[in-house]
Amino acid sequence: FGEDYILAAEYLTGVYNTVVMKDVMNRQGITDPEVLNRVVTYVFDNIGNTFSSKKVADYLSSNFRSVSSQTIDKYLSAMQDSFVFYQTQRFNIRGKELLKTNRKYYAVDMGLRNVLLARGDAFDIGRAIENTVYLELLRRGLQAFIGQTKNDREVDFVTKDKNGTITYYQVCETMHGEETRTRELAVLRDIDDDYRKIVLCLDPESNNFEGIEQI
Repeated sequence: FGEDYILAAEYLTGVYNTVVMKDVMNRQGITDPEVLNRVVTYVFDNIGNTFSSKKVADYLSSNFRSVSSQTIDKYLSAMQDSFVFYQTQRFNIRGKELLKTNRKYYAVDMGLRNVLLARGDAFDIGRAIENTVYLELLRRGLQAFIGQTKNDREVDFVTKDKNGTITYYQVCETMHGEETRTRELAVLRDIDDDYRKIVLCLDPESNNFEGIEQI
């Protein structure tokens, strides 16, 4: 690794140790830094995945030591309050309502994730793109949710603007492969309404698949 990478890693490690481990613990009255660190590491490793407090508690209990779901909830709430993670809810597209289960978390900074996980494959391009899109949607002043179609397919993001206008997004690295293209389009085709449907990818070209935009 070059000098710039080393300097960036040292800076991000300092941010993590100061903001996450020190400030959050002091402000929230958390007294167990090892459990907090393991919870944060678990969430960073699972950004873009759906999971529950119970699932995290079960994982830590089987790999570390017994931790209650209530403790996990407290730690996750502390991380959100400190803007280390953003939590997004699931949106039932057919019923146009928010669901209480299977939420996702996204990182405020992928650099923190890479430093904390400290492994060569930490920068997973698919997760990085999805995380970046989520933050950009928030930056544009949109509400962003996970979508659930009538056939229980998952739409990466459902957004609402200040006027209540809905847009659907699928996010992937490329649409060049037939299997990937079929999968991403099938999810959006499962939605019956006429709101805008977009696939965001790294391909330089734009396309239109019977009303579904590729950008």
